[in-house]
Amino acid sequence: MKRAVIAMVLIAVLVGVAFGASFDLKNVSMKEKGQWTEILGQVVNNSGKDYKVIYLRLNVYDKYGNKLLASELVGFQNFMKGQTRTFSELFHETWKETIKVEVEFSSGS
Repeated sequence: MKRAVIAMVLIAVLVGVAFGASFDLKNVSMKEKGQWTEILGQVVNNSGKDYKVIYLRLNVYDKYGNKLLASELVGFQNFMKGQTRTFSELFHETWKETIKVEVEFSSGS
């Protein structure tokens, strides 16, 4: 039951960050796996730029977006503008309350 409650309260939001890069999250969900939480979803490259290698940071915040709870890097190769890619990232955390997930540009070329 706890897993279903957590999945229902997940809120995904977008943050456009460095260099005007814009990446959108969609179809975000999560699965509790013991003491781990797997966050799955898709990210859309709306930056207008092709990347041979790119790292995006997935940040998990409290429901108000005030407190950073966890953060992980997700990497992609050959992430072209307009393309949608699927991700799956494990966090060594579980959350009992509503959370927000944001994506931000970390580095890329």
